Amino acid sequence: MELRNTSAALALVGILTMGLAACGGSADAETADYEAPQPVAEANVSAETLVVYKTETCGCCGEWVDHMAENGFEVEVHDMSQEELGALKTARGIDRGLQSCHTAEIGGYLVEGHVPAKDLQRLLAEKPDGVKGIAVPGMPIGSPGMEAEDGHVDEYEVVTFDDAGETKVYAWY
Repeated sequence: MELRNTSAALALVGILTMGLAACGGSADAETADYEAPQPVAEANVSAETLVVYKTETCGCCGEWVDHMAENGFEVEVHDMSQEELGALKTARGIDRGLQSCHTAEIGGYLVEGHVPAKDLQRLLAEKPDGVKGIAVPGMPIGSPGMEAEDGHVDEYEVVTFDDAGETKVYAWY
């Protein structure tokens, strides 16, 4: 992901750290002693079910889940500790630079953070080659689940990523 300048990069790191702490954990949570949760058994979940992993205390995660349900996704939510969530992200190969407060899976793709429903719907329809997942890194104000009362929206990117961690801009807001 391209950041416009060093100040913007430092601000993003600060916001992400504060946001993760507000969601019930810290950006530096130690995950080495935790075993990542296993995927939900395929017999219980269709390929069209959005399986979301989040902490119980994260309000913006709940708002994002509502956004996805309102846009036609069948959603199954799994609450876990911050440490378990961090271990899941590591086990799934989600680079730290892409991480946000929740992770989801659908149709063989990973979904990290506050991805707008229309971008996930587009990804599922297009099924681009080599794409492992889609992400909105951090917690940008104005993204689904992070709406501000005053209507403020930060500029942010929706990116796709592959197994090597390479990203491509998929949408810009």
